[in-house]
Amino acid sequence: EYGSDMARLTVVLVAALAKFATRKADLTPRVVLLLAKVIKVYRRSSTVSADLRDLVVDRASELLNTLEYPSIAAAVLNGGRRDARLGEDGGDLSALMLSSLLFRVAATH
Repeated sequence: EYGSDMARLTVVLVAALAKFATRKADLTPRVVLLLAKVIKVYRRSSTVSADLRDLVVDRASELLNTLEYPSIAAAVLNGGRRDARLGEDGGDLSALMLSSLLFRVAATH
């Protein structure tokens, strides 16, 4: 079913974006905006079951609240470590690509 697959994908994506925001602090405001929009859209959604809707809203809300405290968010989402694969710069190319995506999503809603 499309709605349930989309809800599950949304849960994975918001978690990945929140985790990435803990590594690139300049992306946090955009991720926070995106999480708020996900919450708003899924609260009004009628295309997924109530259980999946609640799952997405709860997870996005938890991540939104966690990102309010950067040191706690880093510890919870990253185990307090930076990913060595991102290098010393924190993965500037990945951050550039992600920030471009976040800007487009935020601009369209």
